Amino acid sequence: MRIIQTSLCILVLYTITVETEGAGSANIVVPKDEKWSVIDSDFYTIHYSKVFEKDALKAKTFLDLTIKAMREEFSAHDPNTILRQISCNVFLHPKPNDKAGDGKSLCYTRYTKDGCQAELHFLTQSMYSAESKNVVGELKKADYTFHRYVVHEYSSIFLGVIVRSKLRGWFRNGNNAPSWFWQGYEEYLGMVHSSEHSRIVTYQKYLDIVRKNPSRIKVAFGLQIRDPYVDGFALLAFMHDCFGRERVHSVLTSDLETFGEAMKCSLETNLTDFHDTFKEWLKKP
Repeated sequence: MRIIQTSLCILVLYTITVETEGAGSANIVVPKDEKWSVIDSDFYTIHYSKVFEKDALKAKTFLDLTIKAMREEFSAHDPNTILRQISCNVFLHPKPNDKAGDGKSLCYTRYTKDGCQAELHFLTQSMYSAESKNVVGELKKADYTFHRYVVHEYSSIFLGVIVRSKLRGWFRNGNNAPSWFWQGYEEYLGMVHSSEHSRIVTYQKYLDIVRKNPSRIKVAFGLQIRDPYVDGFALLAFMHDCFGRERVHSVLTSDLETFGEAMKCSLETNLTDFHDTFKEWLKKP
């Protein structure tokens, strides 16, 4: 681990997730009046305010655990090659801004012929409000919540590299998956690959939201959902539980023309049966 002082500037972005394609390298534009300390790792660089070094070291632990989890989750997809394609800068902002806030994080990715250049932006953990809670009433400041945020955002980079490695098929041809699939997938990975609390307690709290109101997810020429994070998580949890990890990965890597065709072929079901089975699955204790 190398800790140094430097002056950096970040690209100003206003959306929560931004992806671009380009042939050249992505440049990080940085405010010259902003002082950062840096922790370098083989797979990422953390930029943080020296005052919050404890937060940075904790974030390093969460990132290392995340990379270990991605290696395990995607072991059939040559994860070491994927990691070599990713250049990741992680910014822990000392105060809320347009890129990071109390429970708000941003992932910026740029894909080139050389791989993926990514930026993850978080509010440093100590600056989260002691009272601020998420949708299921858990503290955003808690270690288990921040760890889940880190896995959620970093996993989006992995998913992006995998789907772009296909030679043909949905996504490569411009036919994308709905938001519930991407956000739900990232939320699911964040839930099962962070803390024991998230895997057991938060997991069930999210499912309970949908169990209490299954009509949040309807069939309407596709799936109509209320919240791509909560409802998407429930759908991805269902897919993993009922069809297995390999079949979910098969949807991601399918060379069929549309996401719908990939779902039907990989899961060997149709939309109506998928939704009916999901509703029955929700009734499980």
